[in-house]
Amino acid sequence: VLGDEMSHYVDYKKGRENSIKNPRRQTISTKYGNNAADQTRGYVGDETADVAKYQRQLKESFHDFSDVNDTVANTEGLEHREYTIEVDSFIPYDKIDHPLESSKFHGDGRGPFEPGSSRTKQIITVETDPNKRKDSLVKEDRIQAITIKYDKDGNVLDSKQANTEYTTEVDRDPNKNNGDNVRVSVSGSGKNPLVKYAPAIDYNYQIDITPGTTDQDNPDIRVFGEHDQFPAHTLRIKDDETGKVYEMHQFIPDSQDDALKLFSPFPNKKVKAKTEQ
Repeated sequence: VLGDEMSHYVDYKKGRENSIKNPRRQTISTKYGNNAADQTRGYVGDETADVAKYQRQLKESFHDFSDVNDTVANTEGLEHREYTIEVDSFIPYDKIDHPLESSKFHGDGRGPFEPGSSRTKQIITVETDPNKRKDSLVKEDRIQAITIKYDKDGNVLDSKQANTEYTTEVDRDPNKNNGDNVRVSVSGSGKNPLVKYAPAIDYNYQIDITPGTTDQDNPDIRVFGEHDQFPAHTLRIKDDETGKVYEMHQFIPDSQDDALKLFSPFPNKKVKAKTEQ
C-alpha cells in the first residue's frame, strides 16, 4: 500500500494527472505497490493488514506528518523548487570619460550575461513551494563595486568602493497555484563614489514566478519594472532543479555618451517581460 501511495505522490509532485482523471496512473501505481511488496516479502514478517483501513488512516488528520515533512523539505540536496534571480548593471565599455575632466573611469568591458565585474548586482535564491520551505527567501548576495579613476595616460589616480543601497522583499500568494509561487521586489541605487553629486544608477523590478501545475519545467515568469538608460542592465532567472536559464531582460546603451541620461529629465527605461506559455 505504501509503495502504491508513494507512486501517487510522485505523480502529484511531477504535476501529472491524478488517477481519477487518468485511470492509467492507478494501474502504474498498483504495479509499483506490488513490486514494493515483492521486494519486502520476508523482511517484514507475515503480519497482514486491512488495506482499506490503512488507506483511510493515511488520510485522517491524526496522521500529521507536517513536522517530518518540514525537516525533510529543508534537508540540503533533496527536492527543492528553487530559482536564482540575477539582477545586474554594468558598463559595457573598457573605460568611460569623466563628464567634467580629462580623466577616465574603469568600465566592465563585457556584454550581457557574460562573466566579469558589475556596477550593481543582486543574486537572490527563492523557494516557491511553501510545503518545502516556509521562508521563501533562501539566500541573497549583493555586490559593492570598485570604481577606478585614471588620468589621460592610463595611470591610476584613485579608487573607491561604492555604497550601493539595495532592497529585497519576497512573498507568496496563498490563493495562487495552491500557494506554490513567489513574488520578489528588488531595487538598487548606487553612485560613483569618486564624483561629487554624481547621479545614481537606479533600478526596481517586480518578479513573479509560478511553477507550472501540469508541466513543472514550464514556469510562468513575469517581470515588471524600470531602470536608468545607462549603463547596461540585465535580468535572468535560473531554475536550479533543471538548470534552465530564462534571460528575461537586457538593455545596452547606444554609446558611452548615454551616461548623460542618468541626469534628469531623461526618463527611465520601462521593463515588461514574461515567459511563453
